[in-house]
Amino acid sequence: MPFHPLARKGRPAYAPRMPPRASTRPGRRDVDRALRTWFRISLSPDLVAAGHVDRIQHEMAERLVDESAPRGAAMFGVARPDDGEDLYFTPQAAAIVERLIRRNGGVACSPPVNEGSMVLLVGERGDERLLSS
Repeated sequence: MPFHPLARKGRPAYAPRMPPRASTRPGRRDVDRALRTWFRISLSPDLVAAGHVDRIQHEMAERLVDESAPRGAAMFGVARPDDGEDLYFTPQAAAIVERLIRRNGGVACSPPVNEGSMVLLVGERGDERLLSS
């Protein structure tokens, strides 16, 4: 046991052994999962009407340029029947705009399926190949 610095003279006091701390660093499995995780922000019709799609799109584009984004960093959008919109972020994009996603209520999701209505909002030509069809 380690010696306690406040031991009285002649009577050593010992500090109890503490259990090891859990690591705060992500493990390999967490990193691998994060690199494969898509995210979705669902915007209500009111938020769409207030211009939030344009705001998020603009902020996303700025961050990707500032960060020299890797290939495959993209954002897609699809309108919903209720006039809301769902925005999807590839894993590469999500790693760069994590705060933007969290701030707007984003959640992890499965890769979206493109049924013909998905639109590339931010990214490079050809990023549509990242979508399942």
